[in-house]
Amino acid sequence: MEAEASDGAVIMETQPQQGEEETANNGNENEETTTAGEITATHPYIPHNQLEQTLAIIKPDAIDRAEEIISVIHREGFSVLQARRVKLSAEQAASFHQDMYNADWFQGCVENLSSGPLLAMVLSGPGAVRHWHQLLGPSSWEERSKVPKCLRNKYGVEKDDHKNALHGSESSEDALRELHFFFPELIVEPTIATNLASHYLNQNVHPVLTVGLSKLVRERPDDPVIWLADWLLANNPNKPKEQSLNQPGKCK
Repeated sequence: MEAEASDGAVIMETQPQQGEEETANNGNENEETTTAGEITATHPYIPHNQLEQTLAIIKPDAIDRAEEIISVIHREGFSVLQARRVKLSAEQAASFHQDMYNADWFQGCVENLSSGPLLAMVLSGPGAVRHWHQLLGPSSWEERSKVPKCLRNKYGVEKDDHKNALHGSESSEDALRELHFFFPELIVEPTIATNLASHYLNQNVHPVLTVGLSKLVRERPDDPVIWLADWLLANNPNKPKEQSLNQPGKCK
């Protein structure tokens, strides 16, 4: 299905599933095929359990090694929620890099990003923004060559500052803007990790639900579903307290 990026770039939406090949046609090139999947892992150096979403781009200079790079992404424990293969115009690439408009390297970044098809991906995982950015390493050749195991050093073009293979959002704010550039209909919000969700259910949901189900068994109404729904609404512990109009209150 065709979709438009926030600046009008025509792209094709894919929903990657494990073990399946996804095909995307950007409308300007022949059909391109990429493989994406999903895996879960934990990393001891990630300091919190909050799941985040971040943007990852395999740039035109590394697109031929996309399958290999995606395998690395899987091994690092990211889930690939969506992937789109697209060729940007120079104007669209400039719009994406608008925050570095006055930088000396702006023109080179725009030329590289619009030089051919790229693969944009929504990555999800614990501390995804920081984790992915750490894996990439420095952007310039001089700096990334000092970190031989970083992905930009491994997949980037030697002695070329602009052809550094990969892009990642530098902050949560950047991730929100950049994700919406390629995936304008994407809902980006923090997600509670499994253990935190279980704790919330045990502390806040199960006790109330247990009482309601016990009363349901005793009452035996004709329509148990409607009865339970009404009971939960009436006994919601988070229900706002109503204040009488005759009682003084504070304006907030």
